[in-house]
Amino acid sequence: MKVIYISSASLPNSFANSYQTVKTCEALKRAGVDIELWAESKGDERAILRSYGLESSDLFNFLRIGKKRINHVFYSIAVLRKLRSQDKKTFVLYSRETGMWIVLLFAKYIWNVPFVFEVHRKESIKWHDALRRKLLLKKADGLVVISKALFESFKNDKKNIGLAFCGVEPKRFQNIISKTDSLLKYKLLEDKIYLGYAGGFEEYQGLKTLVKAFNILYKNNSRLGLFIAGGKTGEIESIKAYFTKEALGGVYFLGMLPFADVPGALAAADILVMPFENIDQGGSPVKMFEYLFMSRPIVSSRTPMIEEVLRDNENALLFSAGNFEELAEKISLLLSDLELIKRLASQSFIERNLYTFDNRAKTIKVVIEQAVR
Repeated sequence: MKVIYISSASLPNSFANSYQTVKTCEALKRAGVDIELWAESKGDERAILRSYGLESSDLFNFLRIGKKRINHVFYSIAVLRKLRSQDKKTFVLYSRETGMWIVLLFAKYIWNVPFVFEVHRKESIKWHDALRRKLLLKKADGLVVISKALFESFKNDKKNIGLAFCGVEPKRFQNIISKTDSLLKYKLLEDKIYLGYAGGFEEYQGLKTLVKAFNILYKNNSRLGLFIAGGKTGEIESIKAYFTKEALGGVYFLGMLPFADVPGALAAADILVMPFENIDQGGSPVKMFEYLFMSRPIVSSRTPMIEEVLRDNENALLFSAGNFEELAEKISLLLSDLELIKRLASQSFIERNLYTFDNRAKTIKVVIEQAVR
C-alpha cells in the first residue's frame, strides 16, 4: 500500500515544518514504506535536493500549479485532480495540515481512501481551523501526535494513535566543523564566550527575553558574545532596537542559513539558548532536538512540551518563560561552574539518539499499517 503525504508547502523554503515533513518522508522510505511526498515545486529541483540534503528526487511527486496559488481550496482541487487518476485501492493519505481537510475528507467519503493525521497542537488559534481540526480528528483512521500531553488528550478518542516526537537527522551532525573553524567562517571574535540561538523571530520564540537577559549579562561581562542565526533583514533591524547600545557591540547576526549549515554555526556556541515565551502545549521545537546533538549546555524556558524532553539540572537549565532576569541568572550559573557545563552537555548528548527521524518513522509506520487493515 502506497502512502501519499499531502503537503501544501512550496519547496524549497526555510520553514522548519517543511524540513520536518521532508525528513519524515525520507525516514519512512528508509523504513521500507512506499511513500510519495506531494508538494508544490518552485521549479528548481536541484535547489530542493541541496536544501534538504537529498541525493535523489524520487521521494517527490511535485504539483505544478502554473500560476499563483489563490488559497488552500484552489490547491486542494489541484491535488484531487491528480489523485483522481490513482487506483483508489492502492494508497493511503497522510498529512499534518488542517488546510488539506477537503482532500482528506473527500478521498475518504467519495473514494473510500483512509487517512492518517499528524497533530502538533492541542487547540487551534482560529475558529475555522478549529472546525477543520475537529472533523479531521474525528474521521481520521489513525493519529500521530508529537508529545505525551497530546497523546493523553486523544488516547481515549482514538485506538490507533502513536507518539512520535519530532526529530533530528544524525548525519547532519557528523563531521561538524570545529569551534575554531566556525568562529572563522562566521567572522566571530575568538576571545569571547558565546551564547547561541538559531531559529525564527516570531513573538513566541522569545528573542526579546534573550535580548533583555543579554543586556544584563553584557554589562557585567564584556567577554560575553551572542550570535543569532536566522531572521530576515527587516526582522534583524527590528530586534536590534531592544539591545542597549553597549550590549549590541557583542551581538552577531548570521542571517538566514541553509538547514545544512545550522550545525556548523551552532558549533561556535558555548551555551545554547531556547527562550520560548508562549508555545502551545503540543508544540515541538525542532531546535530543541538539534541542540541536544551539539554537546553544549542548554538553557531553555519551561513549557509543557519542553519539559517532556528537557529536565532542569539534568540535561538542561530551565527558567520561567518570559523571565529575562531568571534567564540571566541561569546563564551566569553556567559561566561560573565548568563541571555543571560538562555534566549537562554530556547528559544531553547521551539522550540525543532518542529523537531521530528514523525513530519517529517506526511509530508512524505502525499507525499507517493499522489504518489500512
